[in-house]
Amino acid sequence: MRIIPAFIGGCIALVTSLTARSQDGPPPIFFQSIDVSAYKGASYTIECWMYAERKENNSGTALMALGYNQQTQVSTAIGKLSMEDFKAGEWNRLTVSGKIDKRTQSLFIGALYSGKAKFFFDDIKLFLNKKEVPVKKLVLKMPI
Repeated sequence: MRIIPAFIGGCIALVTSLTARSQDGPPPIFFQSIDVSAYKGASYTIECWMYAERKENNSGTALMALGYNQQTQVSTAIGKLSMEDFKAGEWNRLTVSGKIDKRTQSLFIGALYSGKAKFFFDDIKLFLNKKEVPVKKLVLKMPI
């Protein structure tokens, strides 16, 4: 399937534009694809809980939703959050919202992160028109 390489390429460009320093190796992202072809024009909200162990002040993470029609990205929603934007030593709620473009068939939801920190993500939820839609149960630890 060609959507995933295009998505990863888009995320690499996004990570490069959002952060001046990135780690070597694979792109610092995680995601999953959700079929939203039956929800064209619907509003969506993605939320999760995130905990970080800070090593540098320039670390950060953001939830993202990328809408795709086959191999073409047709929409982007990113909620930027730097280390200064949340309470240290606590779980912090992250959200990003948008509207599903009429051309969108798949919504790729996930997060990107940068800098030197350990990010823990839990309880990821997707709401379409304010109704929760099942996503894979993920409890992720993303060390940098």
